[in-house]
Amino acid sequence: MGGIYSGDFVTVAQLPPTSFVSPTPMTVAALLATYPAGAAYLGKYARVTDLYGSADEVMRCSSNGSTYYWRPQRSDYAVDMNSTGGAVSLVPLVTAPQIFLTANTLTNMTITPSAVNAYPGQQFTVTMTGVIGALLGVSLQGLIGSSVPLLTGATKVLTYTAAGWRPE
Repeated sequence: MGGIYSGDFVTVAQLPPTSFVSPTPMTVAALLATYPAGAAYLGKYARVTDLYGSADEVMRCSSNGSTYYWRPQRSDYAVDMNSTGGAVSLVPLVTAPQIFLTANTLTNMTITPSAVNAYPGQQFTVTMTGVIGALLGVSLQGLIGSSVPLLTGATKVLTYTAAGWRPE
């Protein structure tokens, strides 16, 4: 059979140089600005130096038939977030896909996933490990349907579809 399929994880050494849009690694912002996802780059790879803020990783230009997008070959990256309240935006390819809210909340908090850079199947898993203060709340906004509360010790998975972000 041999060959590389879209679901396979690959290493840079396995790919011929012509498979890449650029011979040198770049930031995610540079990739998106210089090589916007489209038919010309379908199936091509790019090496980025700051996926989720700091990961050196390979991305692939993919399509679902009508929409083109850059998709990371790795989505198992997690961070601890120390936000104590206010507004938090989850930006695909910039924010890690797995987030642990570790700080105790001092003010109400709203968490909103962005459609910028999102691709079908993109997920954010948000876990509240800190303590939510009395009379305070943490809610997930910008979802299909309505906002969803996040309680202490709870985990919510958000999945991006063509219609927008859906809570599971």
